[in-house]
Amino acid sequence: MFGPFRSSLPSFGGLLWKSAYRMSRHQKYRLRRRMKVVDKNIDVLYLGLIKTGRITPGEAKDLNDTAKLNAEVTNMSLLNPVNAMHEPAVPATSIIPKAIMELKWKFPKEHEMDPKDKYTHYSKYAKNYRKSLHKFPKWTKLSLRENPKGF
Repeated sequence: MFGPFRSSLPSFGGLLWKSAYRMSRHQKYRLRRRMKVVDKNIDVLYLGLIKTGRITPGEAKDLNDTAKLNAEVTNMSLLNPVNAMHEPAVPATSIIPKAIMELKWKFPKEHEMDPKDKYTHYSKYAKNYRKSLHKFPKWTKLSLRENPKGF
């Protein structure tokens, strides 16, 4: 009705959720940095599986990678062998190595991705079937790296 909380035309219209239509260069920088951290963590987990003996370097996808992995495992200072003597907190199942192997070999790395795939993702409701990554809810917590073929 009347008073400070009356409904006026400006409060009825306009954008309710304001967001930029494209990502800023700072958002893109932080996204690339997060992707590199995820890639590094996957490599550390993979090397940890090799070091603890849950998988062998022979299970690597490429023969050239096995020599590189053997050198990395011998020079590895990220995993402390003292902690490896204790029982692992996660039970030894084959699901964890399979998931890490899949992330290692099938998950695209940051430097292998096109800018189109880095900063946009498939959306069936968008006009060109692509939507800017920052428009997705929780986009900083998700790894949206894989799109359907042809999009």
